[in-house]
Amino acid sequence: MAGLNDLVGDDVCDYQRGVAFAAEDGGQGKDEWFSSSAVLLAVVYLLTASPAIASPRFTNIASKSLQNDDCALREAVTFTCGSLFEQRPKRMIKVKSSRSFRCFSVPSISNCLKILNYDWTSGLQLTQSQFIKQTLEMPQPNLQNSFTKTYHRTPYAAIDPTQPSLSAAGKTVLITAGHTGIGFSVAQNFAVAGAAHVILVARRTDILEKSANELSSKYPKTEFHHFTSSITDYVKIGEIFSEIRFTISSDVDVLVTSAAYATVDSLDLTSKELAASFETNLFANSNFVKEFLANDQEPGKEKVILDISSAAAHLLVPKTRAHGVSKLAFTQWLAHLQQDMVDKNIRVHSFHPGVVMTDAARALGIIDESVFGDTDDVQLPGQFAVWLASQEATFLKGRFVWANWDVQELGERKGSFESDPQLLKVGLIGD
Repeated sequence: MAGLNDLVGDDVCDYQRGVAFAAEDGGQGKDEWFSSSAVLLAVVYLLTASPAIASPRFTNIASKSLQNDDCALREAVTFTCGSLFEQRPKRMIKVKSSRSFRCFSVPSISNCLKILNYDWTSGLQLTQSQFIKQTLEMPQPNLQNSFTKTYHRTPYAAIDPTQPSLSAAGKTVLITAGHTGIGFSVAQNFAVAGAAHVILVARRTDILEKSANELSSKYPKTEFHHFTSSITDYVKIGEIFSEIRFTISSDVDVLVTSAAYATVDSLDLTSKELAASFETNLFANSNFVKEFLANDQEPGKEKVILDISSAAAHLLVPKTRAHGVSKLAFTQWLAHLQQDMVDKNIRVHSFHPGVVMTDAARALGIIDESVFGDTDDVQLPGQFAVWLASQEATFLKGRFVWANWDVQELGERKGSFESDPQLLKVGLIGD
């Protein structure tokens, strides 16, 4: 029998409160609220640990946090055994009892998405880590089938942003989702490389302001600016670019598309969830690129687009259908853009950032990096992005690369890229 700690990972206190409350009173006569994940996992725990005593108790447990959680449910909390919950006004849920259900939840304000799959009738009990491990037991692509002999997991000298050859002096760099994770690493390293302005665009004002202040304090020679917006708000994004060009810089030199929508696939994945992946990963990102290229105030000046893509765009990685195909769509959209604008001073690069344990990864339920084996240093893609935007990487224009690949070895094969226009491009390969 799985214990509570196995089920809930880090946020034990809230879940223990939820379980204790449910076991003691079942919500009868009390007005007490818990996070959505806490309530659902309390239900899971009691139903699996002691269904006989739990069944009559779950009649009035709800989650007040769902009133304010714009990500909550999103049709991703799916119960598969009868009518297990009632949808309440303002998206509160009133949980009913059952002995068989499956629960998939999405990132919430409490940042504690969990992936659980329980079937009491068959005796199957999977914790979050077990679910991921089961996924990894499926046929996997070789994530170290490197194009270069050397495969890096940490930063190294050739991509050190302090090198004069990688200087970003005078550049204005805009990074979507630059407030956390890989995007934050990219912001740090462009500052180290001497960028004049680094602009962060993200949805969460509190984290965005904290990150911008931290960066400003650590890298005083670079001016940091931040704008709160979802990248799916097209009107707001247009206004942001107008403000940048009017008050910050004549234009943006480097655009880094780090913002992405990710979900864990299952047979219950709805068309709405699939559409949400494409809305962010393709439509919103392509709109960002169009705004980036819309006003060429300095004709002839190079503009660089760095697409933080995913190995799932070209490899069959289990449980990443929606994420993989939507990432592939944008990567190919950029490939077409590069081809169509071959006569313009525009350079596009798509790259897989590596396997990095970030808050976003944990929000997908990956709270134990051991299930993936070795992972990569978050500074690796950050430094690689600076190298990719430099003149050293112009021979990779329009190509798909991995942050793990050795840049010196890539450079040694420059002739291969000049002779083979399809090398490291996503497409149909045949002899």
